[in-house]
Amino acid sequence: MEIRIDLKGFIEFSSDLSQVAQDIADALKEAGQAFKRAGEEGTEIERYSIDGRRLRLELRS
Repeated sequence: MEIRIDLKGFIEFSSDLSQVAQDIADALKEAGQAFKRAGEEGTEIERYSIDGRRLRLELRS
């Protein structure tokens, strides 16, 4: 049985994320690499964006 998941959502933080945008980009890049090491069919970070206090994510598994 094969299951595919497409997830679009956001995480809202208590303050603006622009000050830590590069840290977030680095962390998401590292997470994406870890997902790929977990297996060929692992989760992928399709895209992300920072909008004020919100980190918007799109994941595919």
